[in-house]
Parts: sequence; structure tokens; C-alpha cells
Amino acid sequence: MKNVVLTFCFLVVFIFSTETVSARGAIVYSTGPHFETKQKLPIEETVEGAHVNFGVAYEQFSIFWIPIWNYGETEYALITDDGETAYYLEEESLEYFKEEYDIDTSSEPSISFWNKIGGKLIWIVVILLVIWGSVNKKK
Repeated sequence: MKNVVLTFCFLVVFIFSTETVSARGAIVYSTGPHFETKQKLPIEETVEGAHVNFGVAYEQFSIFWIPIWNYGETEYALITDDGETAYYLEEESLEYFKEEYDIDTSSEPSISFWNKIGGKLIWIVVILLVIWGSVNKKK
């Protein structure tokens, strides 16, 4: 039981720690802007010479490419094909894309199931398997 409590405490401290620590371990994490394409736009739609698509932009924290936490404001944006750059839309630009391409922007921008809930489910299963493994090991 002591190992389970220690493991849980370690995970909580690791996830909610605000300092970046460099180590030689194999933990891969990312934090920062994340862009998700919602609708492809015609090739004529370009910003600064790059083709863009309609989507949403938000901030995300992930470990081993599995999303754990979304934070910040979710906003409609134009996202380049490579997914590296987003151009946030003002109200008049949003109205243009809504009318021109029949895009539903009546509700708040939404994130896909995987990015919103899916990663959390994976991590919950992993934690439960670790706990179950440690309990069965003692029997």
C-alpha cells in the first residue's frame, strides 16, 4: 500500500509541477499551443502565402503524446496545412467564413473527443493497472 501511495504522490507532483526539469529519463512531454483542423478550405484561402484551413486553437499539456490537460481559451483560428501556425480570427473574419463556407460557429469552439477526454481515460487505465499490479504482487 505504501508503494501505491508513493506512486500516486509522485504522479500528482509531476503533473502539477510548474518548473521545467531536464533529466536523462525517457519521459516525453509537451506543453503549449495545439491546433485542430475542423474544416478544409479551398486552395484559394491563403494567409501570408500559406494555405489555411478552419479550426480551433488551444493550449495543451501531454505526456508521451497522450493529452492530459487542456487549458487556456479555445478559439476559432485559421491553421496552416502543416499544423504549425494558427491565425486567430476576429469577429468580422469569423462571420465571413461562416457565411462563405457555411461553417457552424453558433456554439463555442469545441475540441475533439480524443483531446478532450480520450487521453485522460488512457492515463486512468494506466494508473489503475499499476495499482492493481502492485496489490496482486503482494498476494
